[in-house]
Amino acid sequence: MSANNVQAIQALPEPVKGLVLSAFSAAIDDVFRFGVPVAIAALIVAFFIKEIPLRAAAHHPGEAPAAEALSVGI
Repeated sequence: MSANNVQAIQALPEPVKGLVLSAFSAAIDDVFRFGVPVAIAALIVAFFIKEIPLRAAAHHPGEAPAAEALSVGI
């Protein structure tokens, strides 16, 4: 029996079907019970991360800087 097959779960005898459905319900409850606090903690930590501005353009050795490249028309 596949656990993802809804028809197979519905075809189970009543005592077993009730146990399977309560197990799925408990598993989903546990996922949200532990997942939501982790997501909230990640959101709070994200607010305290220092913002570092990005460079306007990358400057590689041997290349003209971006400002010079724009003035030359490259």
